[in-house]
Amino acid sequence: MHIKWSSRLKERLLLGRTVSFTGQRVRSALYRPFCKQFMYFDDTLVHRPGQFPRILPGPDSGNLLIWLKIVEIGRFSRSHRT
Repeated sequence: MHIKWSSRLKERLLLGRTVSFTGQRVRSALYRPFCKQFMYFDDTLVHRPGQFPRILPGPDSGNLLIWLKIVEIGRFSRSHRT
């Protein structure tokens, strides 16, 4: 296991606050297509959760999110040589 020491986590360490493991916060997730992993979902350990608490409110919330990356062809113009 690797820990990324965010500013929030460092602050809690300096204040002497602890984080307790709770099995209910473990969620099954897909990391990139076809790579199933488990994610520990905690406000202290996940520094910037974004919209995940709303999208995935609980371990049994189901698939409420599908991410599609669509590239628009012709969006950037090529520079012309003179």
